[in-house]
Amino acid sequence: MNRCDICWARAFLLIALLATPLAAQDTVVLRSKTGGETRATGQIVDSTGRELTLQLPGGTTQRFPAGQVILIETHRTTEQTRGDEQFARGEFAPALTMYRAAVDAEPRRWVRREILAKAVRCYDALGRTAEAGATFLLLLEDDPHTAYFDCIPLGWLPQQPDAALEQAARGWLDSDRPAAALLGASRLLSTSLRPQALARLNELRSAPDPRIAQLAEAQRWRVAGMQSTAAERAGWLRAIEAMPEPLQPGPYFALGLAQQEAGDHEAAALSLLRVAFVYPSHRALAARAILEAARALQQNGQAEYAQQLYREVIRDYKDQTRVTAEAQARLQP
Repeated sequence: MNRCDICWARAFLLIALLATPLAAQDTVVLRSKTGGETRATGQIVDSTGRELTLQLPGGTTQRFPAGQVILIETHRTTEQTRGDEQFARGEFAPALTMYRAAVDAEPRRWVRREILAKAVRCYDALGRTAEAGATFLLLLEDDPHTAYFDCIPLGWLPQQPDAALEQAARGWLDSDRPAAALLGASRLLSTSLRPQALARLNELRSAPDPRIAQLAEAQRWRVAGMQSTAAERAGWLRAIEAMPEPLQPGPYFALGLAQQEAGDHEAAALSLLRVAFVYPSHRALAARAILEAARALQQNGQAEYAQQLYREVIRDYKDQTRVTAEAQARLQP
């Protein structure tokens, strides 16, 4: 793990403690009790996964539950805006550099957390998963109720971690912090430590934080595969639909692979394509989901559609070199 990068993330939190909000006015779009929308203008003092605190023009402070907030209209620095543009184009290395510059330029702590969540996604997309995990845990430390919990870089792909990630995952697995243990278990399921990882996931299924409990349950599906029954997979689908929408892509991917291994190719393709088309910001997962959906369609006798998907991977996911190489190998001349 690059210690300088994690030091930067720690500095992010320390500097944020001294930060003061900008004087510019913010507008918060809120969900009203009647189902419509209302707007409140002032200066956001803080915004966490639990509530938003707004200082009104007259100086009084008002608090709104996070679930009531639909949209925040606020100033973004040039650095953050450029980083977002690069991120949208899949240019994760320059985006990460720009986000680091944005932290230096941004005095508002709540916006800094937003930037840090984007940095986690950049690290993950670049395959720097140990750094992504460590940075996510710092974000969670600053806001245990973070609205960005969905950027947690869990392992959903059936692949061995590299040496740096396995070392980090071993440390996370033994942590008394449930989110760290979840990260560690997810990354060690593909190693010789699978029994220990499964045992930890079983414990985490009763975690007080429902997000951790739900994701721990979904991680267990990864080892079921063709051993699962149709009734079990139907139950998994109901469990996914009961999850907060941002947490669903990884569980849908796990369900899709299990459906594929069980020979339910059509259902597998649907689950996997849902990951790719509904959650494109999870770029590595989306690319692999399209590849596996194409394989499912090919096995279901729909070779023409499979070939279209292989071409889509090659065209749209050039940054995911391993996946595009597999798609190229499967593409028929």
